Amino acid sequence: IIPAMQIGSMAIPIVVACGRGRDISAPAIRDYIVKQARRQSKKDESVPPKLLYLGTPDFESQDGFDLQMKGFVNVGCDIEHLKLTQLESLPSKTELQASIEAADIIAVSGGNTLFAMSRWRRLGIDILLRGAWERGTIMCGGSAGAICWFDGGHSDSLDPASVLNKKPNLSDREKAAWNYVRIAGLGIVPALCCPHHDQIQSNGVRRSADFDQMMLRNPGEIGICIDNNAAFVVEGDKWRTLSTGPWEHARQGGTVQKKVYENGLVVSTQLECGEEPKPFSELLTPPDFTHLL
Repeated sequence: IIPAMQIGSMAIPIVVACGRGRDISAPAIRDYIVKQARRQSKKDESVPPKLLYLGTPDFESQDGFDLQMKGFVNVGCDIEHLKLTQLESLPSKTELQASIEAADIIAVSGGNTLFAMSRWRRLGIDILLRGAWERGTIMCGGSAGAICWFDGGHSDSLDPASVLNKKPNLSDREKAAWNYVRIAGLGIVPALCCPHHDQIQSNGVRRSADFDQMMLRNPGEIGICIDNNAAFVVEGDKWRTLSTGPWEHARQGGTVQKKVYENGLVVSTQLECGEEPKPFSELLTPPDFTHLL
């Protein structure tokens, strides 16, 4: 469980989890991230925040980098892309640790959560990321870059179009022949995450409906469901939601919902916090199983 913040002026651990990878670059969400990074680091306004980009989930795609980092480029962040996909060209362990420890913001791309978590655990990056979060580095990302901070998440990692060595010329039938799967994350946020909650992907299955089935299989858990164009934020022992507002092709921002198992059903509650964050403990009320006794 995320600890209560009883640390005076020390930095507060913050996670910003978005429904979609590029949502972190939406002005409303990006500005929150940059503001918090400046507050945590206490750097002079003339010194740009240092952002470390982990493109492991999308295999270091340049297009993905450009799409997800453009908002931070526009406000002058000092961005380093730490590439971990190709083992033969990895930085040294000392260099990896130094890059993570120097960052004011760590942003994780969307993409294949299963690949990213496997690679990070193999390299010990998972331990370094938890240490960065504990020091007050702003941890953010969308889609796979949201799931990774939670106990686990509802993932499209089995989509044959999202794997590292994907088969060329996939037929329409092959593109649709996959199922969503639960992937274990870093365990920083004690809940189950569903990004793209309002979307239907190439398998033709609505994420929200499939996530409900996952919740029925895991009735003791709490689901945090994030639409595209929205973010769920954990600030130490408090939470808030953010919306992109009208942005790109969206006429309005998305929403965030909490889902729990109650009396044999999955019950959904839209999360709204207004201007002030709310206690995270309120979201951790365990499901009621007394009807089964």
